Amino acid sequence: MDRPASLLALFRLIDKDNNGYVEPKELKSLASSPTAYGKLEEAHETLTWLDLDGDQRVSPEEFVEVFTFVCSQMDDREFELFVEDAKVQAGAAPNREMMLKRVYQQLDRDRSGWVAGLGVCYECGGGGVAGQGSPHGTVHVIHARAHERREA
Repeated sequence: MDRPASLLALFRLIDKDNNGYVEPKELKSLASSPTAYGKLEEAHETLTWLDLDGDQRVSPEEFVEVFTFVCSQMDDREFELFVEDAKVQAGAAPNREMMLKRVYQQLDRDRSGWVAGLGVCYECGGGGVAGQGSPHGTVHVIHARAHERREA
């Protein structure tokens, strides 16, 4: 994953007026406080730690530098989720693929690439075989693989 490119894409999403800088008004729109004063305070606090040169606006270089440091301890999986969450907060539509990845990653607790312990498949009663007259063949493939792993 190209982290600087991902951060620049996020920067461009936040830079609503496309002037090449993130300014207090744009940060204010991202603030989570329910009050106008709280939003303004939150925007200025964020500006304080993002604005490295003190010009009251955030350049793409400052944004990438700060978030590269902030995200330096994240693995690629965490970073990808962080960027997607930030994009949604900045107004982008939720990405269906990322939502499914998030669910899968929660189920794959040991990060093995397998989801274990699926329980009973309601379509087949636990003994289904992929593709045998069921519109849920994919579920059965996953279900069968879970059984194979347990038996091995």
